[in-house]
Amino acid sequence: MSIFYDHRAKRPQIWTYPFFIILTAALFCLIYFYGMKKGVSTPSQPEVNSLSEGQDG
Repeated sequence: MSIFYDHRAKRPQIWTYPFFIILTAALFCLIYFYGMKKGVSTPSQPEVNSLSEGQDG
């Protein structure tokens, strides 16, 4: 017998629905908060205006 699929009922076992919903939400949150942490810790570079930097007039 499979731990994910109930052969008698011909459908996935009931515990798999909340398990995979929580797993998906947790992965999304981990990726989101890792990106936010990485964005805060990385210093931003100043914008360079290439038109006014090299020309005097």
